[in-house]
Amino acid sequence: GHIKLVKALLSCQGVNKKEVGSGIISQFITTYLFPASKLISEGGLANNLPSKDISPQCDTPEARAAGYALLIELSKECSDNMKLISKELISLHHQYDANMVKEHQFEYEPAIERRSSSNFVGLKNAGATCYMNSVIQQLYTVPGVTEQILGVEI
Repeated sequence: GHIKLVKALLSCQGVNKKEVGSGIISQFITTYLFPASKLISEGGLANNLPSKDISPQCDTPEARAAGYALLIELSKECSDNMKLISKELISLHHQYDANMVKEHQFEYEPAIERRSSSNFVGLKNAGATCYMNSVIQQLYTVPGVTEQILGVEI
């Protein structure tokens, strides 16, 4: 609710979006939307990762949508804010880090672990996981197969 309120207040007459944006954009992006990216960009992979929680403050789909809407509102008719948002996102997501790339690494583990409440994080790559995944996806389109697979007692 607070993010939507800030967004609504930005549309009021006399609000200086450039001033507001220069004060909140950087912290909003790095704390509320992409704290893990901030940690990685600061060398978090080279150092021992801290045990602090790196979950974003906006961690539900609704909160993230409100956060993105706020950034859009801040950038409307304010090219300075758009440049600042772009600069922040590029610095967080478009920097090459040799520590993240290892040739022929099949046992890739994310540098920062973030699990959903269900504790599912995806498939562990055993070397041909993508082929098996595509086969399973194709089988799920065959009538009756989905019901049989989901009906198996574990």
